[in-house]
Amino acid sequence: MTTPRKKIILNEILFWKQNKLLPEHYCDFLATLYNEGQDEVSEEEAKAKQAILAQEKKRNTIITTALMIGTVLTFIGMFIFTTFSWVFTMLGIIVTTLLFVRASVVQMRAPSLAILYHIVAALLVFSLTVSLAITYFPHYNMVLISVLIGNSILWLVVGLKRKLVYFTISGICACVVVIAYSVYIAL
Repeated sequence: MTTPRKKIILNEILFWKQNKLLPEHYCDFLATLYNEGQDEVSEEEAKAKQAILAQEKKRNTIITTALMIGTVLTFIGMFIFTTFSWVFTMLGIIVTTLLFVRASVVQMRAPSLAILYHIVAALLVFSLTVSLAITYFPHYNMVLISVLIGNSILWLVVGLKRKLVYFTISGICACVVVIAYSVYIAL
């Protein structure tokens, strides 16, 4: 086996050992097997951070943190700074698009992380539509109620089509609450 390939495999085994992905004695056995009986593991332990899984985990953490910071700043900007609402609306559209693209890329490898991206992107779409309705139709409550019902139906359709239970439940609950509230106001 070539030396670079062997180092990659040993780095992965050490990463598994440090993160307890395999029992320690299995990792020791695999390291000895790939070292062909030589005891180079102690030298290589410092290089476990070079493992492919470790690098991927670090990259995912950085991207997720950056997108979440962008999301929080967009939320804050959209509802606090009303003089530059179009800037934050455009920023919200860009961040939402990035979240949807990232969710579709991550969904194959880490489904639990994709759930977070889906939820945050849905909340950004919700806040964008509510912000636009409030900005352009400030005295028309029916426009806001229509936007809220539209978002609820969108969540319901996405939940049913992609078999995402959390979207289905939130779509049904939001639709019921908005309809109940509009009936309450009408009385």
